[in-house]
Amino acid sequence: MYLYIICCKYENAPNHYIIYEYHVMILLTEGVDKIENLRVALVQTNTTRSEVRLNWDPPANPNGDVVSYTISYKKSEQDAVEEKRCITEVNYRNLTNGYMMPLPTGNYSIRVRANSLAGDGVYSEIVYIDIPVSKNSQRLQIIVFQNS
Repeated sequence: MYLYIICCKYENAPNHYIIYEYHVMILLTEGVDKIENLRVALVQTNTTRSEVRLNWDPPANPNGDVVSYTISYKKSEQDAVEEKRCITEVNYRNLTNGYMMPLPTGNYSIRVRANSLAGDGVYSEIVYIDIPVSKNSQRLQIIVFQNS
């Protein structure tokens, strides 16, 4: 990976800048940006929608400073599309109980990756979770009778 940096330094005279140009080659180590130990737990709430708590261990020696995490999740059904959420590294670090994500009933696959200044990391192993129908949800059943 090559990084091209241009720096400008303002001198005392108006509109007088000195431009410095740098070409830097960065050697990336494969796999070091991978999220390890992804933990997913179902959290009981008082609403009809369940929440999932996500916790993970940040990469120990990433290729660059981690700036955010991408959470990818997909409902296990035909034609389902993988959805993504982004959380900054600072926000994740400040969470005391993990990242809470409300999800409707269904089976899901969830994975997380770190995004560093060196680029996107490798996704974690996929974790599967089944979110059952909430006990608080009410079912409405309509029965139609037809007179003959």
